[in-house]
Amino acid sequence: FRNESKYNKADEDINSAFRAEMQQLGRFEVVASAADDEAVLSTVIHKAGKFDESELIRLKKIYNADVIIYGTITHYSPYPRPKVGVVIQAVNTSDGKVIGSVDGLWDSNNLPIAKRAQGYYLQR
Repeated sequence: FRNESKYNKADEDINSAFRAEMQQLGRFEVVASAADDEAVLSTVIHKAGKFDESELIRLKKIYNADVIIYGTITHYSPYPRPKVGVVIQAVNTSDGKVIGSVDGLWDSNNLPIAKRAQGYYLQR
């Protein structure tokens, strides 16, 4: 995850939470890059609106990955009335094409979003 928010630890917080949620689904084998590599990979993989196909192929070989998840945090505030804005793209490592994406801003100041989040955490 690349951080474009004003909160300097947003990438760490979101990356950790995202990996935990994906692992908990039990449908995927989640392989995380080393923490030192994440910032470098974030800038190398995605350049000028395109994914670097040769870098994706290299990562495919290293991690035996079919898909790389690339995320950008656009807004983040972890404090009461939290909000998070993200763009998440699933990229095929064979051809560099986006096979799935989500782009949204979830702000708990919005009552329906706050109720959904509350329900989600009450289930856990």
